[in-house]
Amino acid sequence: MTQTHEDIIKDTASEILAHAGFPDAQIAVYSAQEEERPFFVCDLRMEADSQFLIGQHGVNLRAFQHLLRIIVRKKIGGDVGLTVDINGYQKERHESLIQQAQEAATQAVRECAPVTLSSLSAYERRVIHMALAQREDVCTESIGTGEGRRVIVRPRTVGE
Repeated sequence: MTQTHEDIIKDTASEILAHAGFPDAQIAVYSAQEEERPFFVCDLRMEADSQFLIGQHGVNLRAFQHLLRIIVRKKIGGDVGLTVDINGYQKERHESLIQQAQEAATQAVRECAPVTLSSLSAYERRVIHMALAQREDVCTESIGTGEGRRVIVRPRTVGE
């Protein structure tokens, strides 16, 4: 019997979580639309210790996601997009970042001055840029290097 991509992701996540001491996690995997490659969401539900697996500012979650993605790509033999969410943390964080982006844009326009956001991961910076991409009154720019990289939201000047 051939396993589906969803089965491979679920089995691999379950194996990693069991070895890490989280054997009771409920795992659901579903396909999400993406034009260029297969993309999947691995949704974990846990009663206890979810904060430990998420880590401060999602650091542990991103590490788990990275490890799972590497193993799954090796098993599947191709480029597969994969995101992991634990108890809705990623979804809530995504919505929070969009709200933060809109508030920064409003502030930048109101004060006619750039607003610098705190340092963010590459994924989080991308969410900010995408959230404000359609606004004609502001532009965004990433500055800094490494862990200190952050987004600046600037009011657009005439002709920009």
